[in-house]
Amino acid sequence: MRKPISLLLLATFLACATSGCGGGGPSTTATPTPVPPTAGSPTVTPIAEETATPQAPTATPTGDESEATPSAGSANVIFHNGTVLTMEDDFPEVDAIGIQADKIIAAGKDEEVLALQGPETQLVDLAGRTLLPGFVEGHAHILRFPDRAGKTLDEAVEVALRYGLTTVTELCADGPFLEQLMEAERQGRLRLRVNVFPEYNAAILDDEGNRIYMGVWFPEHGPILDHDRRLRIPAIKIFVDGAFAPGRGCWAVTDPYSEEFQAEPFFQEICLSERGTLYFAQDELNRAVADLQASGFQVALHAAGDRGIDVALNAIEYALNGEPNERYRHRIEHNSMVRPDQLQRYATLKPLVSVRGYFNTCDQDEYVMPFGPERFEWIANRFVLPGLGIHAYAEGDFGWTADPADRTASRPVDPLLTLYGLVTHQQLREDGSACEPDPWIARHQIGVERALQMLTIEPAFAVSQEDVIGSLRPGKFADLVILSGDPLTVDPDAIKDLRVLMTMVGGYVEYCAPGHEALCPSTTLTPGPTDTAVAPTPTNTPAPPTATPTTESAAPVEISLTAEEKWVPANTPVVLRFGWVTDTPEQVAAFLGSVQLIVSLDGELVRDAGNYWSEIKEYGDHDVDGDMDYHAQWLYPVGVLSPGTHPVGTEMRLQWPVTDGFDSDGDGVSDEYSGTWELLLQIVVGE
Repeated sequence: MRKPISLLLLATFLACATSGCGGGGPSTTATPTPVPPTAGSPTVTPIAEETATPQAPTATPTGDESEATPSAGSANVIFHNGTVLTMEDDFPEVDAIGIQADKIIAAGKDEEVLALQGPETQLVDLAGRTLLPGFVEGHAHILRFPDRAGKTLDEAVEVALRYGLTTVTELCADGPFLEQLMEAERQGRLRLRVNVFPEYNAAILDDEGNRIYMGVWFPEHGPILDHDRRLRIPAIKIFVDGAFAPGRGCWAVTDPYSEEFQAEPFFQEICLSERGTLYFAQDELNRAVADLQASGFQVALHAAGDRGIDVALNAIEYALNGEPNERYRHRIEHNSMVRPDQLQRYATLKPLVSVRGYFNTCDQDEYVMPFGPERFEWIANRFVLPGLGIHAYAEGDFGWTADPADRTASRPVDPLLTLYGLVTHQQLREDGSACEPDPWIARHQIGVERALQMLTIEPAFAVSQEDVIGSLRPGKFADLVILSGDPLTVDPDAIKDLRVLMTMVGGYVEYCAPGHEALCPSTTLTPGPTDTAVAPTPTNTPAPPTATPTTESAAPVEISLTAEEKWVPANTPVVLRFGWVTDTPEQVAAFLGSVQLIVSLDGELVRDAGNYWSEIKEYGDHDVDGDMDYHAQWLYPVGVLSPGTHPVGTEMRLQWPVTDGFDSDGDGVSDEYSGTWELLLQIVVGE
């Protein structure tokens, strides 16, 4: 059962977990307090903005390139003996990749890349595992709405990294959120790349059903396009039609909704008219898109219904005035209900398009009633768009309306679940079985390779960053992930079971899955000679204090993070310790996926704290129920500390509830834990 636990009892549980008795977790009364929205619209402070019009992309070199020519100097890190999927047409798969500082310097055969090994190069043996570019989320609200789940911006960043996202595109931003992101960038807390789209108009209408002009960032400022910035503002978001939600209206459709649907109380309350809700007259939208284009911005148009799509296409065509969209890269978001006759216009005008990957297949029958038998199949025409020869990128559209771990929700944060949905059109039920698509959906096939493009190089192109991210080519940022399997070779139904083992952003390991530390090189890298700019070392995780060296061979002393005070003799190595015991290995894995451990020693954050978990191991029969229990330990070697008092502060956060499988109070229900708690330890070292 879920129950509050006093801090004293909690400390007892945690101490037991590290010394041989059991797991434990925070009180349910300790769940994080949601952050209230910031009042008003504070002035957003620009940082070295750029005002230049976006340029057409530099052509990717072609030719016989089984591997790319490396820069001078040795690599800091070489990943080898694996399957490296580059997402580059001229060398799509190689064995190894070399990294120097924050950039890729080589990709090719093992022997060719290993030739760049120097005396300080870290070699990572992939042992056949798959490495590919970090996932780029093309359309989401991961960072804007974590308060819906009682999370902070930093916690939302951590969740994104755990799922292999190295760049996110945030649609859309009001003034307070934009200022929050800029402050996070100034403080070095943006551990991934963020492209954010300020709002032109609000997602909701006023009480009279009129649009609300927001004017965030534009027209006072131009776009921010610097690739070396963690935060960029390449585009402005415009809402063209509704979204079947209170205050937002419904999709704008050409023909009226069915009479049966119009009779529903929901429709009468939400939709405002028999043909849905259009936020702009055509000439108004034309002028808005043209003005933004003239100021150097891309425009991202939310258009779901076929009438909304018509208006969006017309506005893009008006603004382009005969120029190709390759230069300006205006986008249409969602494309939820595409008429067959609109497909040719997409192919001709070439707007960039988002496609919801993890379709709500379990609800596929519910589309018939609102649209009727003649139109409901148009819902699946979005899956035709990636095959039209236009730029299409996947949208997860995650916005904290469901738990990140919920694999049934059709707006997932997990790009591998989006990949699974694009390829199979299946959706998982709560019991783990899959809803199969009806023929009107299933006939629209998207191959794994094309779907991977929609999660890497295509969303990079959609924010004009295809020259620096989205594929693995020398000169690009070292943004990459290691997976538990190869999505190109596993059974499509097994794509959903793949997991991210390591996430690297700019040559820096930002996530390492527990038990896979051998795949995660140290991120204290010494840059080799390079003629490219090197990004500064992230400041959010400074190195732990330097311990006093010793020549004595005293046995290390393990100290539990839950202890209040511990005295150790001088010249004694110290190891900090924490552990978790559960009934099954899956429960340990769930805990390790949920927990975020933040530890400081002498006021300095412990670098890469999440990388010090052991593998999951058998523990014996902890609860004396006749079967084997399991545990994992966090062991951080501090070394020898100088004489005196050394404070150790710990904050542990469970990002979603977990269970240890035990029934400590005998009520027949497994104990469940969630929330955040803090611990303080004093280490006193003798003279």
